[in-house]
Amino acid sequence: MKNCRSCLIAAVAVFCGLMLSPGITRADDLTGTTGISWLYGGTTIASDTIAVGSTLTCSSTSETSPICAGYSDGFTVLGTETFSVSNSPDPSITYSVSDYPGIGNPPYPGTTDGFEFTDLNFGSGDPLGGFTIVDNTIGLTDTDITIAGSSIFINLAGLPVDGTFTIDLTPQAGVPTPEPSSLMMLGIGLLALMGFAGKRLVSDRFALQPAR
Repeated sequence: MKNCRSCLIAAVAVFCGLMLSPGITRADDLTGTTGISWLYGGTTIASDTIAVGSTLTCSSTSETSPICAGYSDGFTVLGTETFSVSNSPDPSITYSVSDYPGIGNPPYPGTTDGFEFTDLNFGSGDPLGGFTIVDNTIGLTDTDITIAGSSIFINLAGLPVDGTFTIDLTPQAGVPTPEPSSLMMLGIGLLALMGFAGKRLVSDRFALQPAR
């Protein structure tokens, strides 16, 4: 009985350790690689991909992405532009442009000029369900954003080139999946119950022993 109890405790401890390891993906985390396309007037003028957890940068020293061509004068990238897809602290996409030359921080032209992020896949398998605009110095509104399935389009037409936005993403509501923290609490509860059961078993055994 003692060996069995020790094995159970060890198994639960290993389970809790695995749930707390950095490699565990939460159900609402983005996974894989995200596509990014620059759309102007309904036409795709450049495309690339970004691995979740990484950043695509356009600058005078980093201009290998096709996306960077739109910020170029034909010889070098103007200013510094970054696109990021992250799960920290929440699933989100971030855009930032600084030091773009021009009088009065020129706006993006036309009526449709912006970026579409595709293949936004969540660990839960649920499609993209909603968004929240945060860190918004560029002046986005909810009406500038369209979501469909696993993609989101941000229309920057009429907005200044220099600026930043972060958009937090949430999957469509589905079947709740326990997070690692919840599973850890469950494991701790099981350990406590087994400890209580062990003490009770020892107490009962002593109570059943005949008096000497």
